[in-house]
Amino acid sequence: MRLDYEYQSKNHTRTAAEDPSVSPTVYNPYSYSPPPTTFVSMRAGITVNKWSVSAFVDNLFDSHPIMPPSSYATSDVDTNANPGQGVLVRSFTFRPRTMGITSVYHF
Repeated sequence: MRLDYEYQSKNHTRTAAEDPSVSPTVYNPYSYSPPPTTFVSMRAGITVNKWSVSAFVDNLFDSHPIMPPSSYATSDVDTNANPGQGVLVRSFTFRPRTMGITSVYHF
């Protein structure tokens, strides 16, 4: 049996992209620090003769924090929109809870 627990704490200081007083040219109103995250995976298995069979669960608690891909969470400006409008904001999260079975035959 195996249990993996991954924790990432929140950044408690603002980045330059989040703080307009640091550098107005770097400031991005759509950027933010990701929240603290917890990701838990579990796997249990057994080996009988030449077969190894295991069941797994990824994202055990089905957590879905909203995270940007980097310090820049915007992309794809709509050129038909008024200036300052029409920005596509992309956010990402963990894959939903996933369960499965793995079997391996050793010959």
